[in-house]
Amino acid sequence: MDTIEFDQVIYPVREVYVEGFGMELVAQESLENALMKDDMYVSSAAKDIDNSIFYYVSDKEFYLSEDKLGDLILKELGECPEDQTVFSTETDE
Repeated sequence: MDTIEFDQVIYPVREVYVEGFGMELVAQESLENALMKDDMYVSSAAKDIDNSIFYYVSDKEFYLSEDKLGDLILKELGECPEDQTVFSTETDE
């Protein structure tokens, strides 16, 4: 797993295959929260990092399998076909 360091904190990131988009960089929402304050970037470095992230997910969702995480992202983007099963994070351990 890769990481990004911001403001002396290391955040995990991972590449996930998202159908229709390809391999994309996904991070936890905790990184997104560190990059923004009052809907503004806290620095130009924060903006650069944010521009490199395709999608942010919760800490729990971040550890889903690649297939499940890719499906979840598609669903949240509104790109998931109606007949495609998207797995619930409630049953994933």
